[in-house]
Amino acid sequence: MPVWKACCIVLIALLVGCTPAPAPGPEPDPDPCPPAPPIPEPGPTPPQPQPDPEPEPEPDPEPDPDDKLSPSAQGLYDGGERFRGANVQKSEPHPDVMAAAKEYCEYEAKRDRQLGHANFSRRMRELGEKVPGMYWAEITAQSWNWQTEEPMDVIGYGMFESWRQSSGHWRVARAKHTVWGGHMAMSSSGTWYACIITGDANKAVHSAEPDDESYEPTTTAQKPKFSPAFYPEED
Repeated sequence: MPVWKACCIVLIALLVGCTPAPAPGPEPDPDPCPPAPPIPEPGPTPPQPQPDPEPEPEPDPEPDPDDKLSPSAQGLYDGGERFRGANVQKSEPHPDVMAAAKEYCEYEAKRDRQLGHANFSRRMRELGEKVPGMYWAEITAQSWNWQTEEPMDVIGYGMFESWRQSSGHWRVARAKHTVWGGHMAMSSSGTWYACIITGDANKAVHSAEPDDESYEPTTTAQKPKFSPAFYPEED
């Protein structure tokens, strides 16, 4: 290699090695707006509370067929509603007491005559087992046989008209009792027989004296045709 070329190489190497490094400049200011953190991915939406649904209105209960009075019992009830001062029909109807009254008036209608209060003690004993704690009373009456075709409420009214003429019967018919049962049955001759049985949890109601108001029947046809009112504790 020529000497001059070698000298050039050495000179260049010296120049490169002696070049001062550039002075460090000031550090750059930090970024005034750092990058926003990453937005988290949305998770499942929590369930929102739902308002309670409005309850559906309950339908009105259908009337119990056992709560309906038979036509003849309804006639006795309607007759009492029409008769001034009668309150026995406003008592609470009881199915067992209704059945006992029905049984006895049908018993009389089958024989076509009033029988007083036959077998009353047996009826009251049986009722006492089904409806305990009651003081019992019973009244009966009959229509005229020419009233066969009369409306039921007219026949029922006539029964109350007969009872009104007896202080003992009216004592039962005018009061509101704890329970009651009433029924009418027609005999083969067309005569109607009625029976009302009442029960009182309060002896004071059972033993109340009737009023002393005088009474005259509205028609001469409605003469007293009844059996004496019966109170077992007075036997």
